Amino acid sequence: MNLRTIKPQPWTCRFGRLGTTVEQVTVATSKVDQVFWACHQPTQRSLRVIAPDECEHCPGWELAARFEALAS
Repeated sequence: MNLRTIKPQPWTCRFGRLGTTVEQVTVATSKVDQVFWACHQPTQRSLRVIAPDECEHCPGWELAARFEALAS
């Protein structure tokens, strides 16, 4: 992967987290109700739910560890 193809999105930022909300359908059955991205920057007091395009303009965006090898 070329570093130029890596866009500042939650899945490439080291602070991005994937979360889900789960609906309890019955006592024994549940289903994923919604998937969301959250920002877990240490400068923030708590996990903040974000829209993916917010990352493109974030000054605190940092390349995720799994992509750092590609950058060098």
